[in-house]
Amino acid sequence: MVTSNEEITMKVTVYHKDFDTSSFTKVAVVNVPKEYASIKKAALEYAYRWTQNIADSWSHPQGVTDKNENVEIVADLPVRGGKTFGLRSSMMFDRMDFGGDDVYEVAMCGFDRVEEAA
Repeated sequence: MVTSNEEITMKVTVYHKDFDTSSFTKVAVVNVPKEYASIKKAALEYAYRWTQNIADSWSHPQGVTDKNENVEIVADLPVRGGKTFGLRSSMMFDRMDFGGDDVYEVAMCGFDRVEEAA
C-alpha cells in the first residue's frame, strides 16, 4: 500500500448502482498509485480489487485484509438493527469515473466505456 501523496497519480471515483431506482451512489474515491496509473485498465482493476469484500470488508472500520489506505470511503455505512455493516463489493453495472467524460462500467469481463456520467 502507498502512503506518500507523491506516489498517487490518479483518482478513480467508484459509484454503486441501485438496481431498484437505477441511480448511482458515490461510495469511494480510490487513489491509484503510480505503478497502476499508467494504463487505465490497470487503474480500473486496482479500484475494483480494493472495493471487494474478499476476506473481510473493504469499507468497514473493522476490516483488515481488504482495507486499503488508498481508498477513501465517501458513502454512509448501512446500519440495521443498531449494527453497522460495510458496503457491498463492486460488481457488474457499477461505474468507475476518472473525471468528466471518462466513465467506465463494470462488465461481465472487464470494463466498458460509457458516454454519460454517473
